Amino acid sequence: MKARTFLFIGVLLLGMMRVCYGQEAEKGEPTVDFEVTADLFSKYILRGQNLDDDPVFQPGVSARLRPRKSAFQALSASSEYPQNTAISSSAVGLARADELSDLKERIRMLVEENRMLREKLAAMESTAATVKLPKELKTTKIEKKNRNGWMTAEYQFDTRGFNTINFTGGAKLPQGWSIWGFTDVETADSSDGSRADTQEYFMEIDLKKELYKGFGVVLEYNDGQARHNSIGRFGVNYIARWDWLKKMDLFLAFKAFPIETDGHGWQSSFCWEKKFPKIFDGRFSMGGFFDSNFDSGPKDNETNVVTETQFRYKLTENLEALVEFRFNEYLVASQEHGLGIGMKYKF
Repeated sequence: MKARTFLFIGVLLLGMMRVCYGQEAEKGEPTVDFEVTADLFSKYILRGQNLDDDPVFQPGVSARLRPRKSAFQALSASSEYPQNTAISSSAVGLARADELSDLKERIRMLVEENRMLREKLAAMESTAATVKLPKELKTTKIEKKNRNGWMTAEYQFDTRGFNTINFTGGAKLPQGWSIWGFTDVETADSSDGSRADTQEYFMEIDLKKELYKGFGVVLEYNDGQARHNSIGRFGVNYIARWDWLKKMDLFLAFKAFPIETDGHGWQSSFCWEKKFPKIFDGRFSMGGFFDSNFDSGPKDNETNVVTETQFRYKLTENLEALVEFRFNEYLVASQEHGLGIGMKYKF
């Protein structure tokens, strides 16, 4: 009987050592579980035969290779085998610790990947900007501050049988004044002569000053080819700066001249500019003007409209292709409207 008691104690200690060994395996690695049992029976019966009437111990040893479990698997095992509650609870804790460690490592890797992607994106954008706008074409802040004038030149073939040359420009002046103007030169009609011969011109010069939030005063001088064809005007102008215009990349400006030096008539006018940054990589744009001249023609109480709408496509930084619709009620009915096709260069 003593021998059996010592055998039971030894087997129990060996089982505890094996179970502890299995639980102390490194985290994240498969573990080997050993199970040692020592069952006490009142009799020893084998296959229905009573072999011993005295109480006996039935020892047992088993080994199992167990992969790393998730918290869910550990909980399932715990509910399936209630007798292993202590061991299963420990396994759940280890599984949760492993899973938490894995999540922290994944977060760290995602943060690092996000940082690397941002650096790569910034480098690509910088390279794209450099390719799109060569270094020699870039304008520094000092150059922009010192730049106070601009000028463009256009040459167009008109479907009405003549060509036009246009020079437009503007500049800032002291005391908040600015100047803007253009000169149109028209060649001879192809039916009367060569398109290379200049025949008529018209010029317009505005001297403006903004007084309050886009509102200002403007003095205008017009002159043309014929004699006694010059005229002076005085009026007001307004440059719209509404937020919805900025969101639409749209520019609007208005002028009204109630006073003219010829003693009668007046004019109202507006001009516009529309950019399309999402079309053709921002190369396409439109613009134009609409002039209404009241009591300004050969006959009294006559209203004449002059308007142009221009479609532009930027070929290079300074060169654009043009298509322009033209309408002028000062001309004879057969010549009132036409289409101009040409080029525009910005200095």
